Amino acid sequence: MPNVQRELWEEEVIFVLYCAFWYAWCLESYWGEATSLRGYAFCEKLNGRLTEVDSEAKRNFLKTTTISIDKHRWLAASDIVTEGKWRWEISGNIVENHTDWQDGNPDNEGSLGPDADCLVMGSWVNYGWDDVECFNLHRPICEIQGM
Repeated sequence: MPNVQRELWEEEVIFVLYCAFWYAWCLESYWGEATSLRGYAFCEKLNGRLTEVDSEAKRNFLKTTTISIDKHRWLAASDIVTEGKWRWEISGNIVENHTDWQDGNPDNEGSLGPDADCLVMGSWVNYGWDDVECFNLHRPICEIQGM
C-alpha cells in the first residue's frame, strides 16, 4: 500500500501531499510556518481542515510521514474553552483516544507563562504531543477527505 508524495506550488509556498488511499484521506504538510489560526485558514483554503487524530493508523501515519521534516506541526485540538479539557476543534470530540502526549504534558506551560492552549506534534522525541501558545509559528497539517 504505497504512499504518494508530490510537491505542489501555491502562492510561492511549497507543500507536500501525503495520501493514504486505503484510509480515504490525504494530508497536506505545509512548508511555511503559521499561527494556529492561520493554519486553520490555510487548510480551509485547500478545502480541507487541520487534522484530527481519530485513529491509531492516522497517528502512526502522521509520525512516519513527518519524521524527516524536523518541524513542529499543528493538530486541530485545544483547551481554550475549558483549561485542561482538550477537544478536537472540528468534531468537538474529547481528546482521549490515540493520544501521544510527551511526558509531563499537557502542562499549560508556554514560553510566556501558563497559556499553552493549542496542540502540536513536536519534532523532539519521536514526534510526541505538546501544548503550546496558539500564536507560536508552526506548520499545519491539513486533512483533505476523499481524495
